[in-house]
Amino acid sequence: MDCDIVVKDDLSKLYNAELGDNLLAAVSEQSVQITEEFIAYVNNCLHLRKEEYFNSGVLVMNLKAMRKFHLLKKVIQLSKKAAFIVAPDQDMLNITCHNRVLYLDKRWNTVPMGEKNPDASLIHYIHIFKPWNRPDCLYAELFWATAGKIGLDKKFEKKLNHITDDMLKQEEESLENLKKFALEESKNAEKFRHIDDEIDENDPYYFIPLKDDEIYKRIDKLEKSKMFNEDVNDDPPTKPLLKGDVDYKKLKLKTKILSYFYNKNSYKFFKKKEKNKEIIIDKYIGVENLEALKTGAIITQNHFSPYDSIPIHFLIHDKKPNNKKWLFKVIREGNYNFPGIYGKFMKYCNPLPLSSNFSVMKEMRESLTYWLNKCYLVLIYPEQALWLNYRKPRPTKLGAFHMASANNCPILPTFITMRDSDVFNQYGECVQAYTYHIAPPIFPQKDLSIKENALLLQSENERIWKEIYESTYKIPLRYSTDDSLILTSN
Repeated sequence: MDCDIVVKDDLSKLYNAELGDNLLAAVSEQSVQITEEFIAYVNNCLHLRKEEYFNSGVLVMNLKAMRKFHLLKKVIQLSKKAAFIVAPDQDMLNITCHNRVLYLDKRWNTVPMGEKNPDASLIHYIHIFKPWNRPDCLYAELFWATAGKIGLDKKFEKKLNHITDDMLKQEEESLENLKKFALEESKNAEKFRHIDDEIDENDPYYFIPLKDDEIYKRIDKLEKSKMFNEDVNDDPPTKPLLKGDVDYKKLKLKTKILSYFYNKNSYKFFKKKEKNKEIIIDKYIGVENLEALKTGAIITQNHFSPYDSIPIHFLIHDKKPNNKKWLFKVIREGNYNFPGIYGKFMKYCNPLPLSSNFSVMKEMRESLTYWLNKCYLVLIYPEQALWLNYRKPRPTKLGAFHMASANNCPILPTFITMRDSDVFNQYGECVQAYTYHIAPPIFPQKDLSIKENALLLQSENERIWKEIYESTYKIPLRYSTDDSLILTSN
């Protein structure tokens, strides 16, 4: 309950309301029912009928159902889809709880507007209708009687004596301005177009912490601690892969059919996201370096988004280097059994999952050699962890470069630079517009050992990434740890 309420009835009647599976019980906002500006706002911006819009000053909440529904998470997600500045918390509760509200009789949230209600159980002094400012407002006598019973009447009388006509006029102007603002928002309702979008709980973005400041605080802490390859996000639970779980070489007919189906449809799926500006690719630089490849190669790339591999998928599909239009990708163990449609793409669109099982990891390495010898390209993230929208290149792990050296194949260094677009996705994240940089390939040297070549490839890759970063952003690459430049982390 709000604090500007006088109680006339037994609250246990309200408390004992049968909520069923509803998230809450509330009363329709009476000021919305009679104010054209608010009606336009509720209809056009919040996509609700005026009768559905409730006042959040009096709520009976089904806390068990709210927790099960993950209400807090959904409200935070909604807050990132649009800026609600007319009645922020009330608007977001109305949208999030839509269709799961028990509407109460208006006597349980009666406001000093319209006709007097003799059956009122709770009087809610909303907007400018405050008896301590306006002693002639509806239900003022009830307020003063109650204030007298609890010994606060003198305090409120003292406040009332300091109210001037100018102060009352400012209040009235404030209410009129709120109406005008609601009307202006309703005329620009396009900004609210994403509020009804369903949250796909299998979307990789769903597992990213919801508050931007939480993400960036974690990143800042890890950067200062020089823990560049540690995870920022809490990944969903997973299970270890066992021998036989993965058909790495696509020997089974079922794998071949599913691989063909999901490769073809993933391209269409993400092209649609590009069309909807959920993925924005400004341009590619250095495509000739990809087209010049005549052998299999390991592509390295910075890792900052669940969608950051999409640009190279598109490019390989369209350019078909070595007459191959599908990209293989080394993924972490848990991603292989990821749920939903994204899980299907990860499982059947040419994955080479790592494994904590020695026998499975041996299979993975053998299959990597198998596909490289067939002149396919394999994407590996040598930074390992995903740091959301982190623009700096991070020190890399040696694994990708050791695999290239052991297979005597080149590294094709790629790096994505970003700019803030004017588009926001359904999770409230500013969609980054990508420039995809493709550097000339780096080849192992014949006179060096596998380890020496791995270190050489790693060092050269990091030098190239640093050069792309600095030339694009026009700033030196420095970390918050100290003033040193990029460090190799083996």
